[in-house]
Amino acid sequence: FVTIQTDITALKKSELSLSELTKDLYRQNSDLQQFTYIVSHNLRAPLANMMGLAKLLTVMDKNAGVYDVAVQNMQESANRLDTIFRDINMILSVRDNRHTLEREQVDLAEVYQQALQGLQESLQKCGGSITVDFEKDMCVSGNKAYLHSIFHNLLSNAIKYRSEERLLQVHVSCSQSTKQGKVITFSDNGSGFDVQKAGSNVFKLYKRFHADKEGRGIGLYLVKTHLEAMEGRIEVESQVNVGTRFSIYFN
Repeated sequence: FVTIQTDITALKKSELSLSELTKDLYRQNSDLQQFTYIVSHNLRAPLANMMGLAKLLTVMDKNAGVYDVAVQNMQESANRLDTIFRDINMILSVRDNRHTLEREQVDLAEVYQQALQGLQESLQKCGGSITVDFEKDMCVSGNKAYLHSIFHNLLSNAIKYRSEERLLQVHVSCSQSTKQGKVITFSDNGSGFDVQKAGSNVFKLYKRFHADKEGRGIGLYLVKTHLEAMEGRIEVESQVNVGTRFSIYFN
């Protein structure tokens, strides 16, 4: 018998590379759809308002009371445009840096403490409390600035969308699992939202689920984008008037 052996290591690496490329292209296509929505809707509305007001101001009596109101409305539209452009710039920066992201071993307890410092005043005003359960010296390979943004966004969301019927309680835990890797959970007893109704929109740009609260609908989108840049993922469970639980996974 003649035995022929073929080293398929290179082939497997090529298949893996192709799989990663396909995933990246899928994410980029999703981003493109998001930006198409922004251009067609979010940018058009304030721009159309400014154009209409500009025409109106040319024929309006400057001494009339409504003139100042029109100027104020035009300024507000300009501010909305500026906010959207800054959002787009930030999102593009995260996306473009995905493949050149600097990583280090980041102490999660340290990141939590830094994020908490910026939220102490809001937490004290609402009378809420946060408990933590971290395994000793728990670190992840990631970007410290991105992790700080993730902790800040999820904790600030818990404070913002708290229930008016009870004092806010938030629990943050970090653990190591042989099957799932490192797991970070953020649980609260806040107002919650209908996950089934929200569907795939939970982490999409400019999607909001609490009409009674101010917000731009960018926080959870950034959380997911930052996590994907660090090869992490996030899941959410929530019930109206019960609370919300975000679970973050790092391999």
